[in-house]
Amino acid sequence: MRSSVAPLKTFSFTIVTDDHGGSGEIAERLYSSCADACFGESDGIVSIGFDRKARTFMDAAGSAIADLAAGGCRAVCIQSTDIVDLPGIAKKTKRTRESVRLLIAGRRGPGNFPATVYPDHREIMQLWHWSDVERWLAAYEKRSPVIEDHADDVAAINAALAFAKLRSRVPAKLRPAIDRLAIAERPRRAVRSTRRLAS
Repeated sequence: MRSSVAPLKTFSFTIVTDDHGGSGEIAERLYSSCADACFGESDGIVSIGFDRKARTFMDAAGSAIADLAAGGCRAVCIQSTDIVDLPGIAKKTKRTRESVRLLIAGRRGPGNFPATVYPDHREIMQLWHWSDVERWLAAYEKRSPVIEDHADDVAAINAALAFAKLRSRVPAKLRPAIDRLAIAERPRRAVRSTRRLAS
């Protein structure tokens, strides 16, 4: 009988940290638990590239984040190319900026263009998740979406990391209310996974 366990694969990704101790000092501190990592620094920001073996990307990223935390280094986010602005959407879709602007405004296409990552009426500050835009465009153009590998996983992990950081700033007595808001519309299984990543 064949085993249903997925084989190990190597997943490559880069984690941005909030540690400003210098990449050399961090590398020494984390070497034993992160032998599969490459440490770099730019403008005082330390990034750690991983080539980690696991059964899934989520397992690989989760274990890397946990190893960093055990060594006293907090992960801020996983580097992603999923965030785009209006010119970025135009470039990816080979449309003019005006064409994209009309799609966003609902004056062309079916309407209901994806919401921005952060609400801001200033066009220069508007950012979208490319995976959301690509799915919307695919439905509009009646084709299958082409999503980068693990884009949704990275977005979910980064949201969990951001939530954990912001939650820590809220008074302890208010955190249960914040938790209820965060999990209000998600299945329990997804909630448990997000809690593990955010802890």
